[in-house]
Amino acid sequence: MKTMEKEIKFYQSAKVTVGDISKEHIESYVKTGEPMDKAGGYGIQGTGGCLIESINGDFYTVMGMPLYTLVKNLNQLYSSK
Repeated sequence: MKTMEKEIKFYQSAKVTVGDISKEHIESYVKTGEPMDKAGGYGIQGTGGCLIESINGDFYTVMGMPLYTLVKNLNQLYSSK
């Protein structure tokens, strides 16, 4: 029996604009400890969200996982069609 393999490649991107903040504000944020374990250096879902002026794209991509796109592609990968 021959099996067919499916391959789906996808990515998501988002542009995050940090507001015009002072050095003191940044230092104060760093002292909270929140950004110390974050890949991007800020936690958009926490206090770091106060630093963000705008997001162009999917919020969940910035937060860590583009859930809608992931599920959509998994459904496509595992569907029988």
